[in-house]
This record gives sequence, C-alpha cells and structure tokens, in this order.
Amino acid sequence: MHRVRDSPPERSSILDNPSARRARECLLFLAGRPGSSNREIATGIGITYPSQMSRLLARLASEELVSKHSEGVGRRNMWWLTSRGEQVSRTLLEVDDRYALANLSVNS
Repeated sequence: MHRVRDSPPERSSILDNPSARRARECLLFLAGRPGSSNREIATGIGITYPSQMSRLLARLASEELVSKHSEGVGRRNMWWLTSRGEQVSRTLLEVDDRYALANLSVNS
C-alpha cells in the first residue's frame, strides 16, 4: 500500500524575499488586528503615504494573503487575512521565535 503524502503548502514570496519587510509587517499586524483599515495598518507599520499602503495591500490580495471588505464607495476598507495569509503569518511568527531563541543562546 502506498501512502500519498500531502504536498507542502505553496510558499509565498513574502517568506523568501528579504526586501518584503513591509509585507511581512502588514501580515503580522493583521494577524493581531483583523478588520483594520488601510489607515490603521499604515500607521501601525509606519507607512506614510496612502498610495504606498494601497499598493502593498493590492499585492498581498493578489497573492491571496489578505481579503478586502468594503463598507461602500467613499467608506473605509477593512482587511482580513485569508487562510493562506494566516498560515504565512504563523510561519513568520515561528521564524521570529526561533531567531529570538538563537540570539538568547548566543548572547548568554
């Protein structure tokens, strides 16, 4: 009898791209504050320009990491992590935990 192994989840470029710091920060922010608006996210992760925040959220949405819910024209957008986004944010937190533990053992 052959066992069928589950294929590993598709890795997001966010995990592998060193220059995707803002994207990682955005995912971690939304993990702790689901339903946040563009402005709330921007303030939380230090983005000044609304257009920069919009482009980042659009990119994350195109990678199916976040989902937008609009309250209507001219009203605020609310953002949530998709299940894939939740998985990526958990991986990011695990990597942060391992990095922090490694630094503790080196500095002790």
